[in-house]
Formats: sequence, structure tokens, C-alpha cells
Amino acid sequence: MVYSRTETTLRTLANVYGCLIYDDTLTTPVADQGVCFNYFGGANSVTAGTLTVVCEGRSSRTRAEFGVDFNVKPYGQHAIATRLSTERPHGQTAWQWFAKGEILAFLPLGGPQGNSVAVVWSVPHERVPDLLAASPEDFALMLENASHHTLGRLTLQGERASWPLQLARAARWVGPGWALAGDAAHTVHPLSGQGLNLGLADVAALSQVLQAREDWRSPGDLKLLRRYERARQADVIYNGLAT
Repeated sequence: MVYSRTETTLRTLANVYGCLIYDDTLTTPVADQGVCFNYFGGANSVTAGTLTVVCEGRSSRTRAEFGVDFNVKPYGQHAIATRLSTERPHGQTAWQWFAKGEILAFLPLGGPQGNSVAVVWSVPHERVPDLLAASPEDFALMLENASHHTLGRLTLQGERASWPLQLARAARWVGPGWALAGDAAHTVHPLSGQGLNLGLADVAALSQVLQAREDWRSPGDLKLLRRYERARQADVIYNGLAT
């Protein structure tokens, strides 16, 4: 089997530190026994995890296998994302422009003197086909106009990706031996700029709960994990209402 350089490095480190590398085959979770995964090493190489934290993003397959509903409220917009090079350095400044119900965001890359930005453009559904079909030059010109030429001439440096924007929350965030975190548990509008922060806050809250657990509790104990769920849901709901 041929692996990428990154995967080869990860496999080497995993071997050094005695970690298991899992494939994407999840066995049915069993109450009070954690979650079992197949791992690389043969068809019968199966291990049970005391606690599995699922961070697969908004389309999480594992969440679906757990039978957790993902309650979705569409925003009526699509996000178009790409990468640009800019004529002027961005000065490590993030920019947003609001016009006619659309939101354009430039996120700086490459340090204070960098000339590269990540772009997220939130637009109505009906605008998406024309924007994706536009030539790279025409699309860059549209972005120059929408950004009021703040960073000068723009050049497209990557493919355009698009997806529907939605406010979504999982009906349950935890179960015996597992917990959801990040976009697998919740998504918000990129306008807030809080998607990553919310995910990092999930990690911090779960870490605090695990560090404070009673010695006799397993890390996968459902009552323990519900402390994490309660701690985070209020913050996520608040952010959802704000967008």
C-alpha cells in the first residue's frame, strides 16, 4: 500500500508512541462498553475505545451511525470559498463587507506582509451558478469591486468551492463512550467568525470535565459527558441566535 508523506510520518510517530491508527470502519456502539473501531493491522484488529470524540464536520457519518438527528435551519445563502493573491499586503487584518444582503470576508494568510487571503462570500442561492461559471479573471474583478479595491488587484489562486449555509445543532452531543465536538455538533453562519472558536471551546470544556472527573468514573461515563454537553450548549445556542 502506498501512503502520502504526511500519512507515512503520522504512522511512524504512532508506532513510536504506541498509538493505533484507525480506518473508517466503525462497529455498532454497545452501551457501557465504549465504541469499537477496526484499525490497520488486519481484518480482526478491533479495539474498544473508552471515549471517542467525533470531530468529522457537519456531514459526520459517525454521528449518523449513532442515530443522532442533526437539526438544520437553512440561511437561504450559499458560501463560495477560494484563495486570492492581493496586490497590497493585508497587514494581518481580516475584512468584511456587507451589501445587498451579501457578506464578503477576507481572512489574512502568510503573516503581516502576506499577499494572500482566504475568501468566503455569502450570497443568495440564485447567484451561485453565475459566480461559479465566471472566468477566474471576471470572478476576481467582481471581488475587487465588492471589496472596494481595498487590497488592490486580486488574482484567483485556487478552485472555487460552494456549499449551503445553515444553522444546525445535533439533538444529542453525547452517549455512552462518545461525544460530538466542533461542526459535528453544531454549525453557525460564517458571518460570526466563531466556527473555529466554538470548536476550540468544545475541546477546552471537554478537557476540563475529564480532568475534574471522579477517580471511579470512566471517561466514557454518560453522566460525566453530560456535564460537557450542558456546559457548551448554551454558548452555541447564543451564537446561533446572534447570526
